[in-house]
Formats: sequence, C-alpha cells, structure tokens
Amino acid sequence: MKHRPQFRHGQEGFTLVEILVVVTIIGIMAGIATLSLGLVEDPRGPRREMDRLEALIKLVSDEALLQGRDFGLLLEDNKYRFLTYNYDKGLWENEGLDEKLRVRELPEGQQFHLVMEGQLIPLDLPEEEERLVPHIAILSSGEYTAFDLELHLQLSDQSEHLRGTMTGKLIRDPELSDER
Repeated sequence: MKHRPQFRHGQEGFTLVEILVVVTIIGIMAGIATLSLGLVEDPRGPRREMDRLEALIKLVSDEALLQGRDFGLLLEDNKYRFLTYNYDKGLWENEGLDEKLRVRELPEGQQFHLVMEGQLIPLDLPEEEERLVPHIAILSSGEYTAFDLELHLQLSDQSEHLRGTMTGKLIRDPELSDER
C-alpha cells in the first residue's frame, strides 16, 4: 500500500504559479522602465548603421591589401555602395563584388553628410551619369582618401561621425561636427 503525503491546509509559503506571476510582472515593469529611460538604442539608429559601414570599410581595406585591388566607396544621401577599379577598362565598377558589398540603403530618416578637405561634398548622383566615381578611395596600399563622414538622423539631434585618414586609419569621433 502506497502512502500519500498528507497536505496541511495551514501550510505557509507561495505556490510556483504565484511566484511566476510576480516574476513576470516585475520583468514587464523593468522592460517598460528601460524603454522609457531610453537605455535601449533604436535598432534603426545611426550608431548601428555607422558600425556596419565602419566594419565594411575595414573589410574592404583588408581585401584591397590581400588582393592587390583598389576599391572605392560611393555615397549618396541615403545609400552607399562599394566599387572596384578595373585597370583593363580604366573605370570603376560595382560588378563582381561579394554580396557583403552590395548597395545598402539607409533606414528612412537617415542621411550622409561628407566633408573632404573642409568642403561639404554634394552626394546627389546625376541620373545621366554613366561612369561611377567613388567619393572615397580605399587603395591596395592600405591608404584611404581622407574624409569626415556624418550619418545624421533627420528630425533628431542623433548623429554618428567617422573620420578616415590618408594613412588608412578610421576614427569614430562625436566631436567632428564641431570642427566644421
């Protein structure tokens, strides 16, 4: 004969269900508090996009050194693409590049501002332009065209800055806009 444990009705403590309900409520309240304090970054924010662009430039720079090829970065207000120089044809092309280097559009409300040699560079590409010419050259020697790039979120004061030096160094610097 099996003995069943006897439950006392006056037992003290909480049931597992009660504990789970309280933990769930605390988790929801903590999530709401975190969002309201702005501790969670907007996934479409300029920081994420500038992180991606910086990583891609570093990747392309490594590829340029390894392959002995010259690459370029062509910027538009709300998108960018990488190009490679074809020495046989004497022009820049965006064909034959890895999928990682495809044309990338910025999330809505973000746009680039490019400064080179102290001048704001217009980033609108004329429709009739047949030859693509990059704004930034990433050379097989490890050098870049010097640039200051700002990725700005419209209707907000959020922006991210990236500087490329002629020696092939990338610098993230939020104070770049003060130098203009």
